[in-house]
Parts: sequence; C-alpha cells; structure tokens
Amino acid sequence: MIPSLFISHGSPKLVLEGGDWAKALREMGCRIKELKPQLILVVSAHWLTEGVFVECSKKHRTLHDFYGFSEKLYELEYPAEGNPELSREIAQRLGGRCTTGRGLDHGAWAVLWHMFPKADLPVSQMSIDTRRSLREHLELGRRLRDFRDRVLIIGSGGAVHNLRDATLNPEGPPEWAVEFKELVKDAVLRKDFEALLNYRNELGRLAHPTEEHLIPLFYFLGSLHEEEDVGVLYDGFEFGSVSLLSFASL
Repeated sequence: MIPSLFISHGSPKLVLEGGDWAKALREMGCRIKELKPQLILVVSAHWLTEGVFVECSKKHRTLHDFYGFSEKLYELEYPAEGNPELSREIAQRLGGRCTTGRGLDHGAWAVLWHMFPKADLPVSQMSIDTRRSLREHLELGRRLRDFRDRVLIIGSGGAVHNLRDATLNPEGPPEWAVEFKELVKDAVLRKDFEALLNYRNELGRLAHPTEEHLIPLFYFLGSLHEEEDVGVLYDGFEFGSVSLLSFASL
C-alpha cells in the first residue's frame, strides 16, 4: 500500500531554498518511487471550486500562481504528465467531474519538485469544493482509500497559515502559533478526528483566518485505514506563523 501524506507547503521560495523540509520530502519521494504509484493525486489549498473537479489532462502546464518572488521561480517548469483514465475513475468515485487544461498550481508542483525532481510520475489535482463542511471533506477522503494500492494521495496545505501575522512576526512563531501547531500534531497522531473537526475556537481562528489551507489535512485523514498509524514527516516553521508541519501514514 502506498503511503498518504499531508504536506505543509509554505512559501514558493522553498523550491529554491530547500533545507531540511526539502530533504525530508526527497527522502520520502525515494521511498515512494520504489512502490511505483500509477498516479499522484494532490488536493491543494489553491484550487477552490463549487463542486469537485479532477484534472484529467495528459500533460500539465506549470502555474506560477504567486507574486513578489524571485524571477527564477517564474522560470521553473514542472513538466508532469497525467493519467487521464485513472483520474477519470477517481472523479467518478467522488461524484465529481473531469477537467482539462488547468495545470498544476504551486501547492502541487512546489512539493513534487523536491519529492520527484525528474517529474517522471503521472500527476493529477483534485479541487476543494467550497460548499462542503470539514466533515464532508473527511468523508470524501475516505472514498480515496480504495485507490491507495495505486495512488499516492497528498493533501497540500498548512498546519498554521496566517500570512498577515507572519509578516508581523518574521523572526519566529508567536506562542499561539506554536500552541495550535502542537494541538494539531497531537490530534493527528492520536487520530482524534473530532478534535480537528472542532478546531475553530479563538486559537483556531488565529491559526486559520480562512480555512482552505487546513482542508487538505482532512483528505489525508480520510484516506487513512483504521489500522494505520501516522508519523511526523517534518516539523518546523518557515517564518512567523507559517508552519511546515507535515505527516505521513506508516
């Protein structure tokens, strides 16, 4: 069975800077490559739609959906191909629709850049249906379990994602960000789904002024089998209040 992952993708500049986060992804990518997945399915915080869509293209363009970064980032291309047949099967299982020509946003390719630098595994993206509750996202993730023998499922978002506060605290995370990150880590390792579904207290609202970067975590959690454990793939802050906490099924 192929592991499932939740990766806090942080800033696009991590594509160029790498560091320990990139090293952890490279090591996991080498492990997964040996399992020969037929498809990588990424649920990215940066594709929000009404309804569920799955990218079913044969080849993908690289979306540079960010601004204010080094020109080098805008020159990078991740020329991944797709697996239209398997992507279509996933879309049907989820009650969604195929789409073509959108491309891979940085929530997908900036992660895959380190995991699979040769871009030699088929890739697809699944959108986040903004009309659904967290529990409904969790249930959709459970439908993905059936594909774990063929598909690497990656939820790409952020355990703590408050960009405004990151600007105000560039030198290190504030106490509330560390506290929320630890609450998320504890709940995920214990597989306490209810604690995570009910995260939105005052602390949770600080950690996620908007919810899109936390939603991919629920696709990761939903894809887990009951007997599976979860481990920390990487833990740290990029700057301020942007956590890079990431998980892998064991």
